[in-house]
Amino acid sequence: MCLKITKTNKGNFLSDHNGCSIIESQETLKQATPEANNYESAVLSYCMTPKNREQIQQHLGLKNREYFIKNILKPLIDASKLALTIPDKPTSPKQKFITVQTGQ
Repeated sequence: MCLKITKTNKGNFLSDHNGCSIIESQETLKQATPEANNYESAVLSYCMTPKNREQIQQHLGLKNREYFIKNILKPLIDASKLALTIPDKPTSPKQKFITVQTGQ
């Protein structure tokens, strides 16, 4: 995909080859980030018992697997808020995720 940045007096526009605006400005980009944070508490409360990726994604109503893994699942794992049930095999089809209990 080819992307083009257009600078205007209202900010920068990032658009694809069809001219569809993807990011209107840095402010828009900053506003998109809290969305993933809203999912964090939902994932952590849902994963009190082990759940697989598909179950979590369906619970959140998200269809894009790549977006879900990159922006929601991986940051929670990296922050040690979510653990893998099979840590030696992170890509196992039987992999499930569980909320890490802290302060108990």
